[in-house]
This record gives sequence, C-alpha cells and structure tokens, in this order.
Amino acid sequence: MVISLFESKNVPVQQAWGLTETAPFATYLPTELTYEKAGSAGLPMPHTQVRVVDPATGEPIEEPHQRGELWVSGPNVTGGYWEDEGALRQPSPMTGSTPVTSVTATRTVTTTWSIASRT
Repeated sequence: MVISLFESKNVPVQQAWGLTETAPFATYLPTELTYEKAGSAGLPMPHTQVRVVDPATGEPIEEPHQRGELWVSGPNVTGGYWEDEGALRQPSPMTGSTPVTSVTATRTVTTTWSIASRT
C-alpha cells in the first residue's frame, strides 16, 4: 500500500474525506491515526456530525460494521445547489442531517467511518 511507503520514511500523512456537498470535508484522520486506521475515512470534522442511517426507515444504525446511508450535518453542509435547490434531499427534521445518498458507509467500533461504496 502506498501509505506504507510514507510511513517507512517517517513522512507524516493526514487524510480527509468529503464531497461537494460537505464543502469540502466531512471526516479526517489526524496524523497520529493515519497509519493505524489506514483505509478509514476517519473522524467527523469539528462541528460536523456524521451518522449511518437505515435508508428504508431513516433510523440511525448504532451497531458497528453495518452498512447504511451516510448522513452529514454541520455548518459545512450545503443547503442546495446553485439554480437547482431541489437536487439535494431535504435534511431530516429530527436530526438536521442531510442524506448523502450516493455513499454507503459503515461505522467501526472506534467511531471512525469507512466508506463502503459510492454509486
């Protein structure tokens, strides 16, 4: 894995994950966790909440390693798209989270997040 090459040369690496809707990041891995949690999308950014939700019910999935839809809330999440406000699904009235429908994710035991797929 490429990240192992950086580790072997004592090069600090920090990783982040995001998409246009999360302007620009939703999660990150601090340098001290990057090598230990390689492959993880990391921890929520400050002031950002990330949860995995059952897409059929909208209920949060609390058990680790269960796939669901990734929902992100925070000041970095867009309220819509320019000239197409309806393109982004509405935030949940219960949580304020915006569904990022094209991402399937799992929560690990240690509250880091893994992106399973994007359609």
